Amino acid sequence: FLVRRSSALLADEMGLGKTVQTVVALEILLQRRDYHRALVITPASLLSNWVKEFTTWAPNLVVRRLQGSAEDRSALYDLPVHVLIGSYEQLRIDAIKMHSALRFDIIVIDEAQRIKNANSETALACKLISRTVAWALTGTPVENQPQDLISIFQFLKPGLLRFGVERQYLHKK
Repeated sequence: FLVRRSSALLADEMGLGKTVQTVVALEILLQRRDYHRALVITPASLLSNWVKEFTTWAPNLVVRRLQGSAEDRSALYDLPVHVLIGSYEQLRIDAIKMHSALRFDIIVIDEAQRIKNANSETALACKLISRTVAWALTGTPVENQPQDLISIFQFLKPGLLRFGVERQYLHKK
Protein backbone atom coordinates (compact mmCIF):
# COMPACT_ATOMS: atom_id res chain seq x y z
CA PHE A 1 0.00 0.00 0.00
CA LEU A 2 2.60 2.57 1.05
CA VAL A 3 5.11 1.82 -1.73
CA ARG A 4 2.62 2.96 -4.38
CA ARG A 5 1.48 6.14 -2.60
CA SER A 6 2.93 9.64 -2.61
CA SER A 7 0.65 10.40 0.31
CA ALA A 8 -1.00 7.96 2.67
CA LEU A 9 -2.71 7.82 6.05
CA LEU A 10 -2.18 4.46 7.70
CA ALA A 11 -4.69 4.55 10.55
CA ASP A 12 -4.95 1.20 12.26
CA GLU A 13 -5.31 -0.16 15.75
CA MET A 14 -2.22 -0.20 17.92
CA GLY A 15 -0.02 -3.27 17.63
CA LEU A 16 -0.94 -4.30 14.08
CA GLY A 17 2.42 -3.50 12.51
CA LYS A 18 2.26 0.04 11.11
CA THR A 19 5.92 0.60 12.01
CA VAL A 20 7.12 -2.63 10.38
CA GLN A 21 5.04 -1.96 7.25
CA THR A 22 6.55 1.51 6.99
CA VAL A 23 10.12 0.30 7.52
CA VAL A 24 9.74 -2.35 4.82
CA ALA A 25 8.14 0.14 2.40
CA LEU A 26 10.99 2.59 3.00
CA GLU A 27 13.56 -0.13 2.39
CA ILE A 28 11.91 -1.07 -0.92
CA LEU A 29 11.82 2.54 -2.15
CA LEU A 30 15.29 3.48 -0.91
CA GLN A 31 16.99 0.29 -2.11
CA ARG A 32 15.37 0.62 -5.56
CA ARG A 33 16.79 4.14 -5.53
CA ASP A 34 13.39 5.62 -6.37
CA TYR A 35 14.13 7.96 -3.48
CA HIS A 36 17.30 8.75 -1.55
CA ARG A 37 16.46 10.24 1.86
CA ALA A 38 13.71 9.79 4.39
CA LEU A 39 12.84 11.46 7.66
CA VAL A 40 10.78 9.75 10.34
CA ILE A 41 9.21 12.05 12.93
CA THR A 42 7.97 10.29 16.05
CA PRO A 43 7.31 10.93 19.73
CA ALA A 44 10.59 10.89 21.69
CA SER A 45 9.46 7.79 23.58
CA LEU A 46 9.40 5.79 20.31
CA LEU A 47 12.79 6.80 18.86
CA SER A 48 14.59 3.67 20.08
CA ASN A 49 11.78 1.45 18.84
CA TRP A 50 12.07 2.88 15.31
CA VAL A 51 15.85 2.32 15.31
CA LYS A 52 15.31 -1.27 16.49
CA GLU A 53 12.73 -1.95 13.77
CA PHE A 54 15.06 -0.61 11.06
CA THR A 55 17.87 -2.81 12.40
CA THR A 56 15.56 -5.84 12.27
CA TRP A 57 13.61 -5.27 9.05
CA ALA A 58 15.90 -3.08 6.92
CA PRO A 59 19.49 -3.81 7.96
CA ASN A 60 20.90 -2.57 4.64
CA LEU A 61 19.69 0.98 5.18
CA VAL A 62 21.91 3.54 6.87
CA VAL A 63 19.81 4.97 9.70
CA ARG A 64 20.74 7.70 12.17
CA ARG A 65 18.91 9.20 15.08
CA LEU A 66 18.87 12.98 15.43
CA GLN A 67 20.70 13.86 18.64
CA GLY A 68 22.41 16.72 20.38
CA SER A 69 21.95 20.46 20.18
CA ALA A 70 20.31 22.29 17.29
CA GLU A 71 23.80 22.87 15.85
CA ASP A 72 24.65 19.16 16.14
CA ARG A 73 21.40 18.23 14.44
CA SER A 74 22.08 20.71 11.67
CA ALA A 75 25.19 18.72 10.77
CA LEU A 76 23.27 15.44 10.95
CA TYR A 77 20.76 16.68 8.35
CA ASP A 78 23.62 16.93 5.84
CA LEU A 79 24.84 13.35 6.30
CA PRO A 80 24.38 11.06 3.30
CA VAL A 81 22.18 8.54 5.13
CA HIS A 82 19.03 6.82 4.00
CA VAL A 83 16.90 7.59 7.06
CA LEU A 84 17.01 10.15 9.86
CA ILE A 85 14.77 9.62 12.86
CA GLY A 86 13.84 12.55 15.06
CA SER A 87 11.29 13.59 17.62
CA TYR A 88 8.47 16.08 17.16
CA GLU A 89 10.19 18.36 19.66
CA GLN A 90 13.45 18.38 17.71
CA LEU A 91 11.69 18.97 14.41
CA ARG A 92 9.58 21.77 15.82
CA ILE A 93 12.79 23.68 16.61
CA ASP A 94 14.75 22.67 13.49
CA ALA A 95 12.03 23.13 10.88
CA ILE A 96 11.11 26.60 12.04
CA LYS A 97 14.78 27.71 12.17
CA MET A 98 16.02 26.11 8.97
CA HIS A 99 12.99 24.95 6.98
CA SER A 100 14.34 26.17 3.65
CA ALA A 101 17.42 23.94 4.07
CA LEU A 102 15.49 20.81 5.05
CA ARG A 103 14.59 18.64 2.06
CA PHE A 104 13.64 14.99 2.14
CA ASP A 105 12.20 12.67 -0.46
CA ILE A 106 9.97 10.94 2.08
CA ILE A 107 8.64 12.15 5.42
CA VAL A 108 6.82 9.83 7.79
CA ILE A 109 5.01 11.15 10.84
CA ASP A 110 4.23 8.56 13.48
CA GLU A 111 1.39 9.16 15.93
CA ALA A 112 -0.03 11.68 13.45
CA GLN A 113 -2.60 12.93 15.93
CA ARG A 114 0.28 15.10 17.21
CA ILE A 115 -0.46 17.50 14.33
CA LYS A 116 -4.26 17.49 14.59
CA ASN A 117 -4.21 21.10 15.78
CA ALA A 118 -3.41 22.94 12.55
CA ASN A 119 -2.38 26.07 14.48
CA SER A 120 0.23 24.35 16.64
CA GLU A 121 3.94 24.90 16.10
CA THR A 122 4.38 21.15 15.73
CA ALA A 123 1.87 20.95 12.85
CA LEU A 124 3.41 24.00 11.19
CA ALA A 125 6.92 22.58 11.50
CA CYS A 126 5.94 19.25 9.91
CA LYS A 127 4.23 21.03 7.03
CA LEU A 128 7.21 23.35 6.41
CA ILE A 129 9.69 20.60 5.54
CA SER A 130 10.01 20.05 1.81
CA ARG A 131 9.05 16.54 0.70
CA THR A 132 7.91 14.51 -2.28
CA VAL A 133 6.22 11.69 -0.35
CA ALA A 134 4.28 12.10 2.91
CA TRP A 135 2.94 9.29 5.06
CA ALA A 136 1.11 9.60 8.37
CA LEU A 137 0.65 6.75 10.85
CA THR A 138 -1.75 6.66 13.76
CA GLY A 139 -3.23 4.08 16.09
CA THR A 140 -5.49 6.67 17.65
CA PRO A 141 -8.83 7.69 16.18
CA VAL A 142 -8.28 10.80 14.09
CA GLU A 143 -11.86 11.89 13.49
CA ASN A 144 -12.69 13.43 16.83
CA GLN A 145 -13.50 16.57 14.89
CA PRO A 146 -13.28 17.16 11.14
CA GLN A 147 -10.58 19.79 11.79
CA ASP A 148 -8.29 17.11 13.25
CA LEU A 149 -8.40 15.07 10.07
CA ILE A 150 -8.09 18.14 7.85
CA SER A 151 -4.88 19.19 9.60
CA ILE A 152 -3.33 15.78 8.98
CA PHE A 153 -4.40 15.89 5.33
CA GLN A 154 -2.85 19.34 4.99
CA PHE A 155 0.46 17.62 5.76
CA LEU A 156 -0.22 14.68 3.45
CA LYS A 157 -1.66 16.48 0.45
CA PRO A 158 -1.77 20.26 0.83
CA GLY A 159 -4.89 21.78 -0.70
CA LEU A 160 -6.93 18.56 -0.82
CA LEU A 161 -9.16 19.50 2.12
CA ARG A 162 -9.92 22.83 3.71
CA PHE A 163 -11.37 24.01 6.98
CA GLY A 164 -15.10 24.60 7.09
CA VAL A 165 -16.03 21.53 5.01
CA GLU A 166 -18.93 19.35 5.97
CA ARG A 167 -18.43 15.87 7.42
CA GLN A 168 -20.17 14.29 4.39
CA TYR A 169 -17.57 15.89 2.11
CA LEU A 170 -14.76 14.34 4.15
CA HIS A 171 -16.25 10.87 3.77
CA LYS A 172 -16.43 11.29 -0.02
CA LYS A 173 -12.70 12.15 -0.23
